Amino acid sequence: MLDLALDLFNDMKTDGINRNFVTFDTMIRGLCSEGRIEDGFAILELMEETKEGSKGHVSPYNSIIYGLFKQNRFDEASEFLSKMGKLFPRAVDRSTTIVQKCKEGTIDDAKNVYDKMID
Repeated sequence: MLDLALDLFNDMKTDGINRNFVTFDTMIRGLCSEGRIEDGFAILELMEETKEGSKGHVSPYNSIIYGLFKQNRFDEASEFLSKMGKLFPRAVDRSTTIVQKCKEGTIDDAKNVYDKMID
């Protein structure tokens, strides 16, 4: 029901209802998890144009990366991750390390880095 959700999202602006971070984040996550990355990018751009922006939360950006990886768009995901480095340097550094460890086949090392991130 993503098209209906997008219609409601657009109606919110028309009707003067504030679209806050949670609204943007939910839309981006839903769109990207269902493969609608371009729509997710459009909502992310709208979010970044608001005065609140991401409020320092990495989740909408993670949703974009998840969607790109899910569609095997690895180069685009890596490029987007690099661009995120300005906003979230520590998270990007650790994420890049995890990807590298996975490429090297050292999954246990990748899991250790991940565990440190969630701690």
